[in-house]
Amino acid sequence: MRLIESLTQPVELLSDTIVYGHFYPVKYLGAAPIERFGQRLRLVTILRDPINRLRSHYNFWRAGTFSDHYLWRKMHGLDWSFTDFAFSREMKNYYNQYLFQTPLAMFSYIGLFEHMERSIHGCLDALEVDYDRNFSIPELSSTSAGARTVVSESTRTELMDYHAEDYALYEYARRSLGPKSSQMRKESGTDVAPETGGATG
Repeated sequence: MRLIESLTQPVELLSDTIVYGHFYPVKYLGAAPIERFGQRLRLVTILRDPINRLRSHYNFWRAGTFSDHYLWRKMHGLDWSFTDFAFSREMKNYYNQYLFQTPLAMFSYIGLFEHMERSIHGCLDALEVDYDRNFSIPELSSTSAGARTVVSESTRTELMDYHAEDYALYEYARRSLGPKSSQMRKESGTDVAPETGGATG
């Protein structure tokens, strides 16, 4: 319901305001984002390999308590495996859900989690933010393929097909980043192993 309200009544921002975090851009863009593009509105984001993002999300929700979220309650109530979670209707093409009504042309920069330092610099440069270019990047949150989240090569292929729209977006970002990310697909597919009992529930 809030998305529908955002289409007709987007939040107005003061000049030079920076909004960050996890949010739907349509909240500020409304139903006519291209028309609002002339307002020096700049969007930047950093994407992660969709399956690895799902794995991180799943592990985060298994470790924490978010009982106000119906999907967390559903996941724990049914004791979902990682594949249950990743193939659920609610998680399908999660990036594209967030980018509802937001054309890629709206983004000034799209970076990649796997090239975090370069991507953070790219975001700050696109926003024309003054910063110390020698700053250090904090240690990234790495998600290992534990027993519950390991998937076989065939399951990974099925997941890539199921989340095809997200992978199209990720591939767009990978190519836009240039030659330095040419090994991205190989790097992002390292957590592949034979299916285990834990992975199927």
